[in-house]
Amino acid sequence: MENKTKYNDPLAQSADLDNVSTADEQLIRQFFTERMSEIPDDGFTQRVMNRLPSRTEQWLNRLWIAFCTIAGIVLFVAGCGWRGIWGSLRGLWADVATADWTLWQNPVMIYSMAIFVILAITSHELMEAKY
Repeated sequence: MENKTKYNDPLAQSADLDNVSTADEQLIRQFFTERMSEIPDDGFTQRVMNRLPSRTEQWLNRLWIAFCTIAGIVLFVAGCGWRGIWGSLRGLWADVATADWTLWQNPVMIYSMAIFVILAITSHELMEAKY
């Protein structure tokens, strides 16, 4: 059994076609239809499928992640980790409150704000991403 892969229809996958007129759309479809070719697979797909992790490996991976997560939570609670976080935040905000507009001379505050901005942008991008 020989597998052959065809090019996907780029127009069917594009989300930004609202600005394309009907005539332009027909020209683009004609262009890609005329140039569509079949690419021989030569067993590539089967070789890739054979290298994917088995269901057992996936299950063990998920089990390991769950174990490490639970261990981290237990160690955090047992070691009273919230006290360290709370103390750091109290100290940081006390510095901010008494900064007298010299806030940006404090490297801890600069790094904290940079990390906050990066996390905010990253979380926004992840929530907007369409998978």
